[in-house]
Amino acid sequence: LDAVLSYRSTRTLIKANARVAHSHEVLAQLEATLSTMTEAETGLRGYLITGEGRYLKPYQAAVARIEENVTHLKQLLADNPEQRPRAALLEIQIGLQLAILRTGLSLRQKRGLGAARKVAAGEEQTMEDIRALVGLMQSEERKLLTRRAERSRTSGQYALIGLAIGTLLSLGLVFVGYYLIRRDLLARERAASVLRAAHDEVERRVQERTLELERSNRELQDFA
Repeated sequence: LDAVLSYRSTRTLIKANARVAHSHEVLAQLEATLSTMTEAETGLRGYLITGEGRYLKPYQAAVARIEENVTHLKQLLADNPEQRPRAALLEIQIGLQLAILRTGLSLRQKRGLGAARKVAAGEEQTMEDIRALVGLMQSEERKLLTRRAERSRTSGQYALIGLAIGTLLSLGLVFVGYYLIRRDLLARERAASVLRAAHDEVERRVQERTLELERSNRELQDFA
């Protein structure tokens, strides 16, 4: 019983802590995804304004990472029926934003800054939509994290209680075992004492009987 209680409470605590860690990972991945998109937007904006190629490096690096970020985020949210549709929508919005950014880059390279400015309004609005959606997902995940953290604390308390109960049960079993062994030893000692007393009594009677026979023999000899 002690082992079963300890196993169940420990297993529950491990699962609760794993869920808390999972929520932290989701929040970190959401932040990383938004940061990557911001880097892409900022890098391309710098290029659109200045025309200098050095601003394309952070844009290109961010574009190279964003697909991996989105894929990882979708994997993390695959078991969450509320967040899963939002992750799918975020992927669509990010795809749209990347298309707008590519269009702006192409126009800037072919027709100059004036043509690129035509896509700026759409790019800014789509980025705001992405920020709003990520903010909503972060808010929902923090609520979930709060509930999971509370379950983790409760599971920890139950684990401590289970450990205390298990310890008390173990001590109780040790005490009962000691009591039974002690009782058995005392019973054996009493039985041995009774046997020794009976043996001594038998020997005393044998000696008495032997003395009586010897006395009777002497009397018979004297009479003869």
